[in-house]
Amino acid sequence: MSDLLLRIDDRLIHGQVTAGWVEPLGLERIVLVNDAVAADRVEREIYSAAVPAGVELVVLPVADAVTALKSLAGKRTMCLVAGAKDALRLVQQGIGVREVNVGGIHGGPGRREFLPYVFLTDEEVAVCRSIAAGGVRLEARMLPGSEAHDLAGLLERESRGGS
Repeated sequence: MSDLLLRIDDRLIHGQVTAGWVEPLGLERIVLVNDAVAADRVEREIYSAAVPAGVELVVLPVADAVTALKSLAGKRTMCLVAGAKDALRLVQQGIGVREVNVGGIHGGPGRREFLPYVFLTDEEVAVCRSIAAGGVRLEARMLPGSEAHDLAGLLERESRGGS
């Protein structure tokens, strides 16, 4: 792993992130990139309370993330976003990752299942294809030790009718 892991997880910080990723990868910092959380003091405090001791939490709006991440270099960091749109914005702004981990986008109206933990709308499918078209690998994986799935490949097979 490079010093920066970009992960999409619609629950943001939760047990799977803190226990399943932080410790095994030796992460020192979580940068939560979300406009709504960055604007809400109470939400920031709630997420801060969920972060393990010794792990720094930085909460940023999307517009400030790439510049801030460059100044925060030097620690093993997970950049966490809630959706594919924010991941695309970061990639397009030059976050400098070769891979995006898709860890959890849950089901709901208008969503199709690609994996038991990845459900996407048509718009999200298009956004994910845009990320992949930029040369960034989309790896769906719940935990570091879990099987990795090439999400772009799954999307491509689906567009060809599952062949």
